[in-house]
Amino acid sequence: ALQGRHTDLSEALSDEMLRRHSLASMDKGSRAMAAAAAKDRKKKEISRSAQAKVETAVITGAGDGIGRALALNLNARGINIYMCDISPERLAETEALLNSSLSSVSTAIVDCGKRESIEKWAPEIATEVTTVEFLFNNAGVGYASEFRNADLDNFEWLMNINYWGVVWSTKAFLPLLEA
Repeated sequence: ALQGRHTDLSEALSDEMLRRHSLASMDKGSRAMAAAAAKDRKKKEISRSAQAKVETAVITGAGDGIGRALALNLNARGINIYMCDISPERLAETEALLNSSLSSVSTAIVDCGKRESIEKWAPEIATEVTTVEFLFNNAGVGYASEFRNADLDNFEWLMNINYWGVVWSTKAFLPLLEA
C-alpha cells in the first residue's frame, strides 16, 4: 500500500513538473491565455457547485436529543428539512434554533406510533418536493418496568413507535427516496 501511494505521489509530482515546464516554455501571451483559461474553468466549477441540487431530509422525533442534533447539523450543511415530533413545544424549540437562511425548514406534528399520522404526512411533503435524499427514522421511546408488573399496553405503544413507526415511515417515504 505504501508503494502504491509513493507511485501516485510520483505521478502527481511529475504531472505538476510537466505543467510548470509547459508554462515556463510558453511566451508571455500564451501564459496569459493559459491563465485566463484556468480562471474561466475555476468560475465554471464554482458556478456548477452553486447550481448543485439542494438535498432534502426528513427527520422524525426532531423535538429534542438526537433528532434536534440532526436538524442542527443538516441545517448547517444547507440541507432542506422536513421534521416532525409529537410535541408542538419541543418541535418549536428545535425550529427556533435553526437558521432559515441556510435551508428551508418545515415542521409537522406527527405521532409516529400511529400509521395514519405518518401516512398523512408523507403525501403532504410529496406535494412540495419530488425527492428526498435522507430519511432519519429517529422517533423512539423507552419503557422500563419489572416484567411481572409491566403493562402490555406500554409494550404495544413502544413497539408501535420504535418498530412499526420505522416500517410505516420508510414505506410512506420510499417513493420520494427512490425518485
